[in-house]
Amino acid sequence: MRTFQEYLDKKRQEINRHIKLITKDKISDPDVTPALLNGKRIRAGLLFLVFDAVPGRDKDISRALDLACAIELAHSASLILDDILDGDKERRGRPAAHLTRGHKRAILDAIDILSLPYDIASQYGELYVHMLAETQRGMVSGVVKELFHASGLQAAELYDVVITQKTGRLFSLAATWGYLAARSDDPAFSEMYRYRKEMASFAEYGLGCGKAMQIADDIVDMRKVIEGKKAGMPGSELLLLGQTDGDINSILDKEITGSRMTISSVDVAYAYREMLLNVPSGIVDIMLNEG
Repeated sequence: MRTFQEYLDKKRQEINRHIKLITKDKISDPDVTPALLNGKRIRAGLLFLVFDAVPGRDKDISRALDLACAIELAHSASLILDDILDGDKERRGRPAAHLTRGHKRAILDAIDILSLPYDIASQYGELYVHMLAETQRGMVSGVVKELFHASGLQAAELYDVVITQKTGRLFSLAATWGYLAARSDDPAFSEMYRYRKEMASFAEYGLGCGKAMQIADDIVDMRKVIEGKKAGMPGSELLLLGQTDGDINSILDKEITGSRMTISSVDVAYAYREMLLNVPSGIVDIMLNEG
């Protein structure tokens, strides 16, 4: 494997199988499950890659798999609500949930799905639950700013805040959880202060990857609107991007370069170093090629 795309292709089936197992007896309506088995699994893939890249022996892969699925389920719940808020009609090549199940049922589905990541996180302790809750609050804050804007912020600054909170936070959590899962069986990890700087670097790396992904996704949506392939008004994030003073590509390059610089200073297994460096641009390529 030389690319992040190849890495994702290898992990996707395993992640989907585990999501199916997790949801089997816990989702109120089994009809929801098939929609949860779609997706690129970029966030889960990032978690797994960090887990694999952090040096260590006897690492708990079952914990990494559980947490990767928790991340994806949290993401799936947010997509249902995003589609309702944005009025989007399609998700992952299928009609949006609020069109097939109605707004009221779709909202209840999202709440039902969102209970699962907390159920999973609670198995590994209060820290994981707290981190997930903090991430969710950040995501909500980002969407609120996206929809209602924030007074006193310039367009470029507002856009950066929105994508940081709305998208970057969950990517940051994925990278952090991948690191924590890899260190969970390390006897020295009980002295957590020794690892705070390293963990913070992975969190920052994940944040940059998420922001790069969102910028690329917004570029794709802007193209669709311009080409008449996407009906209706563009989402608020596109309007924000269109108002920024800087060149879009330079904004994207800044996030890619920043993420690469962050991860280059961290001690990781040699076999995964190059892939980690190329993940930010790899994610962008995945998004742009899909569009």
